[in-house]
Amino acid sequence: MISEDTRAYIYSHWHPFFSFSQISILKEIKTRYPDVVTAGIIHNVLPHERFPMQEIPTRRLFKLTDHPIVLSEQTHRQYCDLMDGVNPEKLFHPVYEQDWPTEDRTSIRRRLGYEEDEIIVLFFGLVRTYKGLDVLIDALNLINLENTRIRPLIVGEFYIEPQQITNKIKSAHLPYYEIVNRYVSDEEAAVYLAASDVMVLPYRTASQSGVLSNALNFDLPVIVSDLPGLTEHIEYGETGLIVPPEDPVSLAGELVKVATSIDLNIMRNHVKNQREQLSWKRFTDELLSILDIR
Repeated sequence: MISEDTRAYIYSHWHPFFSFSQISILKEIKTRYPDVVTAGIIHNVLPHERFPMQEIPTRRLFKLTDHPIVLSEQTHRQYCDLMDGVNPEKLFHPVYEQDWPTEDRTSIRRRLGYEEDEIIVLFFGLVRTYKGLDVLIDALNLINLENTRIRPLIVGEFYIEPQQITNKIKSAHLPYYEIVNRYVSDEEAAVYLAASDVMVLPYRTASQSGVLSNALNFDLPVIVSDLPGLTEHIEYGETGLIVPPEDPVSLAGELVKVATSIDLNIMRNHVKNQREQLSWKRFTDELLSILDIR
């Protein structure tokens, strides 16, 4: 709510469809409350899947914004390209502060039907083409899941025809897969995240990732595509592993390393330290500094 006492108006932007309403709001603010500072937290400069005439409303919105703020190196580059070299402020995607399950990890895994020595490889979030679940399945098809004890766990609502993806799974591998094709609550998501050994983000494109923030919150090592929006806060061999996009052979090799030669407990400790560096407190302090609000 805008009033005479308001010092800043902050909005989030992730898709041009919502630009029109924000443009109207910003125009009203600048007319009636010229002293109010406007800021946009820009999750995506442009959407992953093209939207008609997407550049026009997005440019108009950004031109009305006093402090455009991006959350990754990738979105910084995209903003500069769209806005002809104008530099936005750059922060980071803070780690989601989601509660852990009260049940301990060993009990959760047992309840879900996993043995202690099995490696749960998690793909989490909405299933869209750009997220590359098919690339992960192609990689898993190259691995002996029985010998490596790798167990794929796919949790997320499919926004594409599920058979496009599931038909790619080798028939001999089907008993090792668990697929949860639906929306899951925060509480249920926490169970799957706490139980897993590694999360895989085999994305074709990325600005930054809330799914990655979920992994960090649960001290979960990751394997990510070598894209600026994903790798910016990942140290290879420390907090995660990095593979070329759309390269099932390289991804298969890293998955085998996870199963055979990497100490995941050491990695979890490194992830925990990284989580503290990307906290909401640090994000808020830096945001208030940009807006000159204390």
